Amino acid sequence: MLVIMDCPKFFLPAYSYNQGVPSLLKKLVIQECGINGKQLSDLLLQLPFLYFLTIGSCPKIASLAVGDLITGNFSSSTSYNHYWTIDGLLHIPLDLLNRLEYLCIQDFPDLVLLCNEGFLGFISLKTLHITGCPHFFSIWTEKESSDSWSLLPPSIQDLMVTHMDNRLLSFILSNLTSLSTLAISRSPGLTSIILHSCTSLETFIIEKCARLSALDSMGSLCSIKHMRIFECPSLAIPCGPSSPDGQNKDLYFLLHLEKLEIDNASFFSTAICKSLPSLQHVVFFMAKNVRSFTEEQDKVICHLTSLHILDFCYCSDLISLPKELHRLSSVKKLSIKACPGILSLPEMGLPASLQELYVSNCSTELKEQCRKIKNVRCVYVLYQKKRCVYV
Repeated sequence: MLVIMDCPKFFLPAYSYNQGVPSLLKKLVIQECGINGKQLSDLLLQLPFLYFLTIGSCPKIASLAVGDLITGNFSSSTSYNHYWTIDGLLHIPLDLLNRLEYLCIQDFPDLVLLCNEGFLGFISLKTLHITGCPHFFSIWTEKESSDSWSLLPPSIQDLMVTHMDNRLLSFILSNLTSLSTLAISRSPGLTSIILHSCTSLETFIIEKCARLSALDSMGSLCSIKHMRIFECPSLAIPCGPSSPDGQNKDLYFLLHLEKLEIDNASFFSTAICKSLPSLQHVVFFMAKNVRSFTEEQDKVICHLTSLHILDFCYCSDLISLPKELHRLSSVKKLSIKACPGILSLPEMGLPASLQELYVSNCSTELKEQCRKIKNVRCVYVLYQKKRCVYV
């Protein structure tokens, strides 16, 4: 493995790289360096065993080509001459398409993809992360609509993307039947997500999508085990009317959910909490303008009958924990981290099942109260850099 980071003057001289770079190299990471597209293209030709590639923040790389370059199928109104410069073009060699399993491209403000078939040629690719590249798929937004389009190979299992809109995301997700992890973030133009083809999805992360309001076709997904929703203020989980047997088909995708990370107390509703029979871990973190839980939210939290771990993290406005916390009879671990507004534990106390309590970066009043607890097996109270453990 070779890692080259934060070397703005770094470049590769024009000579045969097989004399200076180990040909057995399997992993390559190049970030914040002065290497240009042509230099990196030549280097990749000399690495027959490479299967892991990460590139990021290299300003002399302006465009990326995979296999065949684009022809005349895109709008003629847009000029890409700037990206066709020999030195700025990074060309992924054809033989690498058959071997590459991990590809991460991050933090290129102007990088564009120049090819006809997207990443379909990467027949072995399992992990693809394209983040901080707002114009990467820009030429695809000019193509005419077609239901048969797809940008990624069905081999993708782990996908992380930013700067998506509805149309582009539909192209990307169209045939990813093997996808198990999906992370979408920093996409202010995204208003809905359709996941009907992602039948193997287990981890679903959505962050910083301010206009996202709908998750469509979720009812057919029953494999999701971990979900994180952060800074998506317009998003509401679909809750249609229940069937005669009391089940809500819109919420079937929650049936096997084991871990939920949220920053919005509105997710604690009766319909949602009753649809989480497998939920074991809840992280309530960085909630803005949430001072306390409503009376209804206090009551419905008790429906989380399989909950083992409950975390409250970095909630600067939160002044109280759920009043009905003591009724969560399956909780074994409770963490309260960086919640300075909480001055005391709930009046009715903590669950009798609790085995471990962790408190850090909170008020002195809360720490002192937790330190005196006797009926919990382990209490961890962090005072600045010193940890006091009471058993």
